[in-house]
Amino acid sequence: MKKIVTVFIMLSLLISLVCLPAHAENIYPTYFDSLASTTGSYTSYKGTQEIQLLCSYTHPSSGDAGIYFYQPSAGLSASFIHSNNRRGTIMLAEKDDEWFNYDDIVTYYIGYFSTGSDGIYSMYTYGRQEAYSTPTTIEDDNMLELYLKVNIDIVQGDTSNNVPVGLFRYRVWAN
Repeated sequence: MKKIVTVFIMLSLLISLVCLPAHAENIYPTYFDSLASTTGSYTSYKGTQEIQLLCSYTHPSSGDAGIYFYQPSAGLSASFIHSNNRRGTIMLAEKDDEWFNYDDIVTYYIGYFSTGSDGIYSMYTYGRQEAYSTPTTIEDDNMLELYLKVNIDIVQGDTSNNVPVGLFRYRVWAN
């Protein structure tokens, strides 16, 4: 009888632990380099660097998601005016598969350009902006399909508009 009671208690404890909501941060393990793009227009990473994270998410009521940025591996060439006024807009979007339900913008960042100590002219600081979609439009399927939409500003005097791969390096997180 003691064994049955012990087994019952252990099973109850195990079930209760499994059913507790998780609040740990879910970080996609892969680092990505930004894609090549053209200044002045948005480049969508949908389908190329689309990230799937398994988590319960009905932002903003029960979770959050964002981007960690890392040292860039490339910068803009001398064909670009090296201005501290140049900015990049990086949107984190969640893909919706339903008809007439546009993809949701979870949040976005403004990247600020400067020349680093290594001489590379790139984005080194980022400011997060709040741009949450209506919580009812984010799918409740416990799977986030996240991707970026990126636009780099044109500055008068630029003689090129070709942004190289690796202007920024990133990972996506959700909790």
